[in-house]
Amino acid sequence: MIEFAAQQDYAAFYEQEIKLRKLHLYPPFCTFCAITFSGAGEGETMRQSNLFTERFKELAAQEYRELPVRLLGPSPAEILKTANKYRYRLVLKCRNNRRTRELLSRMLEWFLSRSKKTGISIDMHD
Repeated sequence: MIEFAAQQDYAAFYEQEIKLRKLHLYPPFCTFCAITFSGAGEGETMRQSNLFTERFKELAAQEYRELPVRLLGPSPAEILKTANKYRYRLVLKCRNNRRTRELLSRMLEWFLSRSKKTGISIDMHD
């Protein structure tokens, strides 16, 4: 790849790069969706982010196997604590289509039905 750039062979660089992006599910073949969990206690925030991730994997494997989804995390957010809240982040590499939005909607409903007991909030954005 560096050779193509050094030679200013943009067509060859593009062909190689686009193959890699498709193989590894990077834009333009995917969308990134960030899900942030925040709460007063670090342990509970981490635990709820892990529960969300495990439930997401289960539901995706059972009912959404056709979706190309990759999960990165959860892990501490770049700034772990802000405004007295701990934050953990889960990043999804996915396609922004009806089925993916359906899966995310179901997961959000599942999480929100539990969040009053846990005190953990969730934020989703692309």
